Amino acid sequence: MEEFERPYKKVSALKAVVLFLFRRKAFEAMAVKHDTAWILSGSPDLRKRFLNGEYTPDQESTRDNVEKRTTAILKSLRASGLLVLLSALGAGALGWYLHRVVGVLPSWLNTLLQSLGAGCILWATIWELGWNVRSFGGESLPERVHYWIFRTLCVFGTFLFFLAFSWAA
Repeated sequence: MEEFERPYKKVSALKAVVLFLFRRKAFEAMAVKHDTAWILSGSPDLRKRFLNGEYTPDQESTRDNVEKRTTAILKSLRASGLLVLLSALGAGALGWYLHRVVGVLPSWLNTLLQSLGAGCILWATIWELGWNVRSFGGESLPERVHYWIFRTLCVFGTFLFFLAFSWAA
C-alpha cells in the first residue's frame, strides 16, 4: 500500500464519527485526505500519473465538496432528530390524552401499536439500505418520492411506537 492510500484504506470509523460530531474542521481535513486517496486508489490512470509526478489532485475543489457534503449531512442529522422529537412529543401528548379520556391501553392494542411502529421503521430502514437507484443528486421525481415515503414510514412508525408507550403509562 502506498503512503497516499493510507487515509482511505486505514480510516478509523470511531475517529471519523467523533470528529464529524465534535470537531468539524478536523473532520473536513481528514475527509479531504480520504477523498483524495479514494480518487487516486480507484483510478489506475490517475494513480500512475500521480506517482510519476504528472498529476496533482485539486485540493481546493475537494475541500469545497467535503464542506458542502458535511454541511448537508449535519443539516439532515439535525432535521431528522427534530422530526423524531416532534413525532415522539405529538404521540406522547396524544397518548396522555387518550389515557385520561379512554382509559388504560389494552394489552393487545399496546402490542399491536408497538409491532406496527417497529414494522414501519424496519421496513423503511431495510428499503433505504437496499435502494441503489441514485441519480441527479436526489432531485429526480422517483428519488423525491422515495425520500417522502421513507420519511413518512419512519415518522409514522416512531409515532405509533411512542403512542403505545405514552398511552400505556
